[in-house]
Amino acid sequence: MYEAADPLGHSNPPTDTLWVALNAELDAWAAAGRTATLWWRDDDAGAMNDALDRLLRLRGARDVPIALAGLRQNNVHIDPIDWRGRHGPAQTFVGAARAIDAAVDHLAARRTGTADSEEATGLMTHHLVQDDETWQFVEQFIAHTQAHPAVRWLAAADVFGLEP
Repeated sequence: MYEAADPLGHSNPPTDTLWVALNAELDAWAAAGRTATLWWRDDDAGAMNDALDRLLRLRGARDVPIALAGLRQNNVHIDPIDWRGRHGPAQTFVGAARAIDAAVDHLAARRTGTADSEEATGLMTHHLVQDDETWQFVEQFIAHTQAHPAVRWLAAADVFGLEP
């Protein structure tokens, strides 16, 4: 299992069984000599508050680029919030298994050519409504993928094709 040290001090790292499918898909990328690109967007940026501060601390601790919404439309594939309540109460965490499945599904589609192989797999966060379980998943997802040799996190300029 690929695990990075946790600079945020969490004592409960991802369990092996929860991350097996993601590891297997990323291993398939590595075996193919390819790098899975990921990107992170948060749609709630506005006034500074505790949730935005937490988001920016996570970004800084993991040194992963983040796009704050407002640039232009780009697809995201992993949204950990169940907005419509399809799997429980509305605006709550969809659960790690569903979020990881969404990542694996898009990565596999890119790798096998059933989705645009050049479109980075997007993670969407909503820091204003995230509960502790959602925050923990986002932290673990970033740490886990960042530690895998087949992953490169992209800056917003790369995702949106902006000049540096």
